[in-house]
Amino acid sequence: HKALLQRGMRWGALHGIGVASQLLGAVLAIALLLTTAIGYWALAVQALAAAALQTAMLWVASGWLPSRVRDWRAARPALGFGLYLTAFGVVNYLHRYADNILIGWRLGAADLGHYSRAYTLMSLPLQVVNGPAGTAVIAALSRLQSRK
Repeated sequence: HKALLQRGMRWGALHGIGVASQLLGAVLAIALLLTTAIGYWALAVQALAAAALQTAMLWVASGWLPSRVRDWRAARPALGFGLYLTAFGVVNYLHRYADNILIGWRLGAADLGHYSRAYTLMSLPLQVVNGPAGTAVIAALSRLQSRK
């Protein structure tokens, strides 16, 4: 659903849903803190509620409803691509965090904390530029792809 909104370049809806879901999750967490003895678990409730609310709002905003697959032969290329993408994601995750595992194992938590903060500081400018630009470029190119 989010991908459909991105492809349609409906940035206002996407960002509005993101902000609204976080705000509603925060309001729920604050309400729980004030009315119950849940304590710091309110942060977990906030994260889960924000994710659930965002999913529901994206579902409504996109207008697309999934249906049963009628022809599995036609779905096979998409399933193959999804399997490839999942495998790539797992390998990429292991590759990106292997250094953290090794540093934490060999040097300890304090050195891992210093390394983690330094790495985040180094990669922040790249993320600030690539995140929004990548989202807009991928959406534009996916729209152009169907024009053949």
